[in-house]
Formats: sequence, C-alpha cells, structure tokens
Amino acid sequence: MTSTLSKHFFKAARLLFIVSLFLHFHPLAAQLNTERNALNRLQSGKWERSLSTLKKSLRKDTANLEANYVMSLWFLTAGNPQLQIDSSYKYILKSENLFELLNTRDRERVARFPIDSLLLVNQHDRIDSAAFERAKHFNTEESYNRLIFPFPVPSNKVVPLNCAMR
Repeated sequence: MTSTLSKHFFKAARLLFIVSLFLHFHPLAAQLNTERNALNRLQSGKWERSLSTLKKSLRKDTANLEANYVMSLWFLTAGNPQLQIDSSYKYILKSENLFELLNTRDRERVARFPIDSLLLVNQHDRIDSAAFERAKHFNTEESYNRLIFPFPVPSNKVVPLNCAMR
C-alpha cells in the first residue's frame, strides 16, 4: 500500500514540477513567438497583420529589442505599401541602443531570435543605402541634405558624428 502511495506521490510531484516550469517560462516563449510570427507574416507579405502584431508588442514593452528590429525590417521591406526609410532608421537606432544596454545573458537570449550586433549593423547599412538611392533619385540639394542630416539634433544632446562634420 505504501509503495503505491509513494508512486502516486512522485508522479503527482513530477507533474506539478513540469506544470510549474511551463507556467514560469511560458510568457518568455510567447513573447519570442509574437515577434517571430510578425517576422513570418512580414516575409509572406501579410503587411497589416504583421504591423498590428508589432504595434501590440511595442505597446506592451517599448524596450522590446526584437519588436523594434522587426519593425525596422517592416518599414524597409520591398513591396511594403507603407515603405518609410526614416521610420526604419528610427527603429534600427532604437534597436542598436537597446542591444548595447543588454548584458551577456540577454544577448544570448536575443541571439536565439536571431539578433546580434552584425545583423543590426547590416540593417543600418541597408537603410543608409536605401536613403542614398532615394536622394540620388530626387537629385536635389534638399534630398541630399536630408540624407546627411536625417533628424535635427537637440542642443542638450551629444552631437552625432554626421552633425559634427558639418
């Protein structure tokens, strides 16, 4: 009788342990799945569903590196009816800043998405190239100035390199 009870006790304890692990790690898995779903929708051309997923994710957490990165991709993807190079630039800057603030453990976590510094730099380069092509297409002084000085710099902030070279 005692051995049957101990078997049932161990089975119940094991089940309780597995359920508690699932409940503990479920929100993290759900968050990664949200951004991955948005990326998959983006790659399959489901623009509105992808955008709504990303906006919802950013409403929950504005410091969500994965959502900011995918949002940068969203605004720069060819075929997107709302392609906006400036918005893509804004989100990649935010992503780069968030990545720099991550500790080693969190960098390993986002590497599973996968996001690393090289991927962010490549996206930034793609944005710069697209902005240059846009300036070349319009071929006006204003378009080239917009390329060189994309956003006004507040006087109380550190001056970026492109503004320091004026």
